[in-house]
Amino acid sequence: MGVGVYFLVGCGWGSNSTYAIVGAIRGVAQTISYEVRMAFIFICLILFTGAYRIVYVRIGQFYMWGLYSHFLVFLC
Repeated sequence: MGVGVYFLVGCGWGSNSTYAIVGAIRGVAQTISYEVRMAFIFICLILFTGAYRIVYVRIGQFYMWGLYSHFLVFLC
């Protein structure tokens, strides 16, 4: 997902405008923050479940919903 960031920076830099460069940097910062949040959610689910397969996540939620066991991840 981070490949689109390079295109955004290139467009901002290539336009030779200060506002475009500032906008490109803002877009890069937002993209990075969303990717970090998404990686945090995936890593937390993997750590809480103990497996990489989504089937095990579903089996783990059979007795207790993820809303209760992973409340902070649910808020994200």
